[in-house]
Amino acid sequence: MAPRHNLVLCFDAFGTLIKPKQPIVKQYALVAEQCGLKNIDVSQLKASFAAAYKAESAAHPNYGKASDMGAERWWTNVITSTFLPLLPASQPLPPSLAPRLLHRFSSSEGYDLCEPELGPLLAAVKSGSAGSPKKTIITGVITNSDDRIPSILSSLGLELGSFRFGSRLRSQQTLEEEKQAPNDLDFNCMSYDVGFAKPSRAIFDAAAGMARSVLRAQTEGGEEQEQEDERVWTKVYVGDEVRNDLLAAAEAGWHSILVVGRGETVDGRGDGIPGDLAELEDCGGGDKRLEEVFPSGGKQEKEMTMMRAGSLKTVLEWFGRH
Repeated sequence: MAPRHNLVLCFDAFGTLIKPKQPIVKQYALVAEQCGLKNIDVSQLKASFAAAYKAESAAHPNYGKASDMGAERWWTNVITSTFLPLLPASQPLPPSLAPRLLHRFSSSEGYDLCEPELGPLLAAVKSGSAGSPKKTIITGVITNSDDRIPSILSSLGLELGSFRFGSRLRSQQTLEEEKQAPNDLDFNCMSYDVGFAKPSRAIFDAAAGMARSVLRAQTEGGEEQEQEDERVWTKVYVGDEVRNDLLAAAEAGWHSILVVGRGETVDGRGDGIPGDLAELEDCGGGDKRLEEVFPSGGKQEKEMTMMRAGSLKTVLEWFGRH
């Protein structure tokens, strides 16, 4: 019997799935003005934010997780340290400033989807497993971030699985219900939870383990669970940074795709990019099977396929056809 083929397709978050509606510092200045702080110089605000972020990261790594303070308090410290140096000594910080900024950057108020049709495109990719008894598709997020990513993506209209690194999968009954309305993204693997950030291999290995857990939960009690060793796995990661996404994924045993405008150079996106990256768009509409472009079974960087694509939409449409 031919082995069942499993595709694990994961994405970076910031710059790949989501983007700020306006530059972060401009949004900080806008909210500050709404809270009564007038005439904030944006260039000074930018410098103060950078200094506050750097200092808080050094004092409390991983968004405060390492200090058991939590991301909300961590960001409140950053916001406070950003604005206080810009105010007269006698002027207090508006009490609504930090809560409003925290809400804004945990939701669609501060972010947009990089691809407006992301939900339908992901659904089309996931539907490929429904039409093939020999194919399972699991999707997820692998990102350097705190724990805001699920709330941001949900507020932007995506259907998310609740599975985070370190948490337990929901009950089999809930998973059965999700089969009737599949998730756009099955799991969230965030550096905040894992304790390691890209380009570390550890976060990619954590995501691979999560994908296997999702698959086992979906097939609990079935014959396929007993034959897991016979499964053919293909792991593909999509991102917009050379070092943290394209190269780090390959080094961790994943195929990788760099989202960069067709014909656009990658100068400034990182060092070490191969000079002959193929375009995903050139890999024939239906001429080549998924396994021919992204072979399964590779474990070393030299065995991994690294490609570029002109847009996230191009990537999703390609996988929707394959």
